Order: sequence, then structure tokens, then C-alpha cells
Amino acid sequence: MNTCDRIKQLFEDNNVTAYEVSVRTHISQSTLSRILNNKTDKLSIKTTDVLSDYFAVKREWLVTGKGEKSVVEKKSNIIKSKETMNNLFVSGSYAEREMENLKNEVDELKKRILDLAEENRMLRRSNENLSESIKTLSRESLIKTEQLRTMSEGAGIKKGMDKTG
Repeated sequence: MNTCDRIKQLFEDNNVTAYEVSVRTHISQSTLSRILNNKTDKLSIKTTDVLSDYFAVKREWLVTGKGEKSVVEKKSNIIKSKETMNNLFVSGSYAEREMENLKNEVDELKKRILDLAEENRMLRRSNENLSESIKTLSRESLIKTEQLRTMSEGAGIKKGMDKTG
């Protein structure tokens, strides 16, 4: 069994995918693919260290297959436990609270839309009333202007009559 085989076995034992390991370790998926498909002869020290740390195995065992396999505390199980707790937290009460908050926000927005629609109707009515008032004032102004012109012409005629008379 070579290093790549031991790594492949760790993937299977821990039930993880190359994508998951890539995301958590920042080792590229292409590098992991080459390792899992035995397409590489040597692993970099950095990759070896990151994988041995991730799977909580001793580096010597990973590279040579000799010595003890596991580190005292299995870090991958701790990582999985933390992720499980996070997933439960997110999918449980936190998600329910967030959904309730979003529902309340949507209800508030609907209410605000109805209020704005009513305000818009009132403004339209007010605008129509103002428009009618302006038309009425314009008509009255034209009538007054005509009356003034008539009076002015009448006064002009009278004034002319006074001078001639």
C-alpha cells in the first residue's frame, strides 16, 4: 500500500469527498484527484502535512505506512461534530427564527405597499380637486378680466363723452 492508497483509504474511512476535503484544506481538487487516482509519485511536504492534520494521522504513517496511524484525538471527528452542530443550529431554531423574521418583514412591506397605494389615491383625489379649483379660478379670472375690460371700455367711452360733452 503506497501513500496514495492510504489517503484513498482515509477518504473512505471518513466518508468524505474530494470536494469537501478541498474546501476545508484548500488543497486543489485537481491535486486531490491525482492523489486518489494514483497519478502522482510524490506529495509535497505541505500537502502531506495538511492531509495528516486533517485526518488526524501521523505524518510518518501517511508517508511510509510505518508506526502508529492515529493521533490521540481524531480531529476529523471533531470537525464533523462541529459541522453537524452548526447544521443543526442553522437548520433548526435559527432557521425558523429567520423564516419568521422574513415573514414579518414581508407582512410589513405588504402593509406599507397598501398604505402607499391609499396615500397615492388620496393624492390623486387631492390633485383632481386642485385641478378643478384651478379651472374654476381660471374661468372666474377670465370673467373678471372681461368685466374689467368692459368696465374699462365703458369708462373710456364715458371719459371721452365727458370731454366732448
